[in-house]
Amino acid sequence: MKKGERIAFVGGSGSGKTTLMNLILGLFEPQKGNYFLYGTPVSDLDIKLVRGCFSIVSQETFLFPDTIEQNLLYGNRSATRAEIEKAVGDVGLASFIESLPEGYNTILEENGVNLSGGQRQRFAIARALLRNSEVIIFDEPTSALDPKSEKEIMKLIDRTLKSKTVISVAHKLNTVLDYDRIYLMDHGYLKEQGSHQELLGKKGLYYQLFHSQNGMGRDLV
Repeated sequence: MKKGERIAFVGGSGSGKTTLMNLILGLFEPQKGNYFLYGTPVSDLDIKLVRGCFSIVSQETFLFPDTIEQNLLYGNRSATRAEIEKAVGDVGLASFIESLPEGYNTILEENGVNLSGGQRQRFAIARALLRNSEVIIFDEPTSALDPKSEKEIMKLIDRTLKSKTVISVAHKLNTVLDYDRIYLMDHGYLKEQGSHQELLGKKGLYYQLFHSQNGMGRDLV
């Protein structure tokens, strides 16, 4: 991967996508082969340094029963109020927070049950912006959202993370169609790779998966 690229890993349940993300984050060690980060084997690097290179936006955003400000600071404890306000503005939460009587001092319920799914994901992306890591990992961030919220979050990712390197784990192929490179995984192996159009042209597993998700074939997942 090169800096600024957007890469997606797709495939059915059990294909190995989550295992691969755990390897990238250093949660697992490769049983064979090497994993290089900035040209250096990860095994030679401090694990805290490795994990500091990444921010994660998952399908389930964990929010603490604490103030909005403290939940945002979870991404970066040293962030200034100006940095927080910029991140909040970038993800489209400013007007929502300003409309609350207590503003940034509003207490969120555990796991943000008093927020919509789209709002929770916006908080997660704001945290990632505050963390300011070079690589952002999205682990099926729109899987639990309705189509309207999904489209809004996809546009938000495109708009706010142009300078970042993005790795997405995706089940819904329509969320990664314009990515630089897509890897199709199957039973722990990388079976196909290329852009969306290149993969469609191969008329292989990706082609079948894409058409099954768009109602033109049996469901392969």
